[in-house]
Amino acid sequence: MRHIRDRWQFWLGISISLILAALALVSVDLNEVLAALRQMNVWYLVPAALFVVISQVARAYRWQLLFYPRQGLRLTKLFNIMNIGYLLNSVLPARAGDLARPVLLNQVQGTSVAGGFSTILVERLLDTFTVVLLLFALLPFVPVSPEVQSGGIMIAIALIALTVFLVVLSFQRALGHRLLHWLAGRISLLDRPAIYQAYDAVIDSLAVLRSPWPGVGVLGWTAAIWVLAILQDYAVLLAFDSTLPPTAAVLVLCFTGLSMIIPASPGAIGTFHWAAIVALGVFGIAYSPALTIAVTLHAFSFGLVCIIGLACMWAESLSYSDIKRRITQTTEEQHD
Repeated sequence: MRHIRDRWQFWLGISISLILAALALVSVDLNEVLAALRQMNVWYLVPAALFVVISQVARAYRWQLLFYPRQGLRLTKLFNIMNIGYLLNSVLPARAGDLARPVLLNQVQGTSVAGGFSTILVERLLDTFTVVLLLFALLPFVPVSPEVQSGGIMIAIALIALTVFLVVLSFQRALGHRLLHWLAGRISLLDRPAIYQAYDAVIDSLAVLRSPWPGVGVLGWTAAIWVLAILQDYAVLLAFDSTLPPTAAVLVLCFTGLSMIIPASPGAIGTFHWAAIVALGVFGIAYSPALTIAVTLHAFSFGLVCIIGLACMWAESLSYSDIKRRITQTTEEQHD
């Protein structure tokens, strides 16, 4: 059943990406694209690339802290495995990199696979929370409709409430188990040992937020990651239009970040570009130049990360077949 479900999600994502990519190409004016490329100041792309590399280092530091209270994990291993995971997420379906990261780290550093999965879940929660907060803070300063403002506020409130709820549960593990038992009595699908194990793993990962200094470190690295992401996008925008305000980079980042929720092909082809085009349209950028900027942003968001991931695979002496074999081996061992 899971195999069928994953195939259904995969083909849905591929279909959405193909439709959006086709619509983007049908509507584009090639002359305007070429004009935008001729006017591009490529020197702005140098700091943009630097921000990508620094951001990946910051993400590795944050991932190290998310394993608290465990210490002694080598930052170089975390950096390499994390970027290998991002590479696989960008080129393979079903977020294969999120499966590879905890498996590879388990084999080289002896961490728990379930614990590794939970740190990735906390990463996603922190990043989504940050994107929604940025959008919430930005809405009064961009010309969007009242409906969009209201929707953004409601999403922000809901996400804040969810985060607070999870943090409260991290202090009250027994309460969470009682809630799961109550839900399992009404939803039989939840009445499985794996659900309780996943809950415990997530709560254990949230322990870092309950500890003053590691928690501050995680939040600080998260802030640094997203400041670097804003600077990266703003540098790319300036390469095409030096009159765009910093708020344009923040809105593009928020829209493209939230677009990752939509099912799409590996690399978010189509969905990423449409989100960037919509955000740039708010600032008066015409469709074809906006698509050109979106493609360039995508190349930096995914292309450079893939190159880093390939370098990390080389550094770890890994091939795709090695990674696939290790994942299969670990999965079989856990089922035995």
